[in-house]
Amino acid sequence: MKVIFLNDVPGVGKRYDIKTVSDGYAANFLFPKNLALMANPQSLSKVEKMKKEWSEKQKISEEKINTSLVKLENFVLKIKEKANETGHLFAGIDEKRIAELLFKEGIQFPVNSIKIDHPIKALGEFEVSVEAGDKKGKLKLSVVAK
Repeated sequence: MKVIFLNDVPGVGKRYDIKTVSDGYAANFLFPKNLALMANPQSLSKVEKMKKEWSEKQKISEEKINTSLVKLENFVLKIKEKANETGHLFAGIDEKRIAELLFKEGIQFPVNSIKIDHPIKALGEFEVSVEAGDKKGKLKLSVVAK
C-alpha cells in the first residue's frame, strides 16, 4: 500500500515521503498513530498544501535560528548558582536550564539543539555546542557562585 508520511518514522520514511509499506503495517501502526495517510489524489493535494505551509514555517524558523546564532558569537551567559566551598554546584546545569536562561536573555533555541556531554556541576567557564539543523555555533557559559 502506498502511504504519505505525515511525520518522520525512523528507518521507514521522512515527513511527506511517499512510500510503499505492507498493508498490516499501515493499518495497525501508521494510520492509528496518524503517522501516515493512504496515498490517493485527495490526500496528495492535501499534503502538497501542508508541505508548502511547513516549508514556509521552516524558513521562518531557520531565520530565527540564524539570528540567534549571530547573537551567540560574542555572548557570554552568566549563571549564578549555589555552590560549596570547593566550587561544586548543589544542582547541575542541564540543556533545559540553559535553554530557559537563554530565553530570558531573548535568544531562543530548542532544548534538543543544545549539546552538552553531561550536566555542568562545577564553577568556571564552559563552552557549549548549539546545533540547529546544519547550522552550528558555540555558547560561552560563565558559572559563578551566588
